[in-house]
Amino acid sequence: MSTINEQRRERQEETKKITSVNSAFDQTKENIRRRTIDEARKDTPSYNQMIDEYQEQTTQQRRF
Repeated sequence: MSTINEQRRERQEETKKITSVNSAFDQTKENIRRRTIDEARKDTPSYNQMIDEYQEQTTQQRRF
C-alpha cells in the first residue's frame, strides 16, 4: 500500500512531467512562430518586386 507521502510524491512527479511537456510544446510553438515571421520578412521584398513588375507590365499594356 502506498502511503499518503508516496502518493503525493507520485503526483508531484507526474505534474513535473506534464509541465515539462507543456513547456516543450510552448517553446516549439514559439520557435515556429518566430521562424514563420522571419521567413515572411525575408520574402516580402521579392513579393513587392513581383507586384511592381506586374503593375508595370499592366501599365505598359494599357498604353498600346
